[in-house]
Amino acid sequence: MKTRRILSMLLMLLLGQGRVLAAEDQLFTHETVSKHNVKTDCWIIIDGSVYDITAALKDHLRYKYELDPWCGKEATQAWETKDGKGKAHSRKAQLMLKNLHKGRIVSP
Repeated sequence: MKTRRILSMLLMLLLGQGRVLAAEDQLFTHETVSKHNVKTDCWIIIDGSVYDITAALKDHLRYKYELDPWCGKEATQAWETKDGKGKAHSRKAQLMLKNLHKGRIVSP
């Protein structure tokens, strides 16, 4: 099971889905992100960046922390504290999040 997840992450990187912030990144408004608020289309905002975490939801089910309430919303504090549990996410989780990067939020 663990091997399958690792292979899946590597495949995403090889296919170019895992790029880090670049000058050509798209800009999104809070309103646009708020429309992606369901399990089948889930975007979140963390530290001013927009992430499409739809694909990650099924892998996250084995953990007790639910992501659904954060779909379409600002989730920086939840990300940094594992939704108030006081723990930071692992390096592996941080790398996975970078692979889901969509763009940046436009400042109001």
